[in-house]
Amino acid sequence: PVGHELVARRDRVIRDDDDRLVLACWPGVIGLAPTTWIEWLETGNERIRNQAGPNLAAGEWELARWTWRDNARLRVYLGDSWFSVDLLFGPGHMLNRWSVNFEVPYRRTSIGVDTFDLFVDLVVQPDLSSYRWKDEREYAHARRLGVIPANVHERVRDAREQAVAEILPDFGQQGAYAHGDLSNRIQALFENGVQLRALAGAHGSEIV
Repeated sequence: PVGHELVARRDRVIRDDDDRLVLACWPGVIGLAPTTWIEWLETGNERIRNQAGPNLAAGEWELARWTWRDNARLRVYLGDSWFSVDLLFGPGHMLNRWSVNFEVPYRRTSIGVDTFDLFVDLVVQPDLSSYRWKDEREYAHARRLGVIPANVHERVRDAREQAVAEILPDFGQQGAYAHGDLSNRIQALFENGVQLRALAGAHGSEIV
């Protein structure tokens, strides 16, 4: 429903100009997420995960505090694209995968940006040796529930074709998703936990 947040988090803006918006998130940043998603991550119970779709279709879900963990992430948005691209960094500040995240084009609001995740993702190995589609079952379930209407499905289908045909060749090159200078910035965030916590607090990266 309009005005009903599904996920809320205060990322740090790394770049914001005419052609690109880049946001950073790192372990320790606190936000809000659906309780079903949190419980599934903590327990691995697929029954709980499967309840998320019906909750979304009914417009009924609860949010709880959630602390980002495991990976540091740079998310790259380009204009009115129906996807963003995540660069996920693990231990040692190494890029451990790319993820094309299909979603409604973001829009700016008085408090940041707003979008809607469309379930399916394209996960690419850091050396570009292989890729795989992720969460297609959840996407199909969302279609059956009416969460993703036919017109949105058509946009997702086109975006998937675009990602494979146009975006994948750009990974690792000096194009829109080149990660060199951006990864250096997020590595600096990792290097000192005390400074990172101070940085997060100074820039309002916790939702209280």
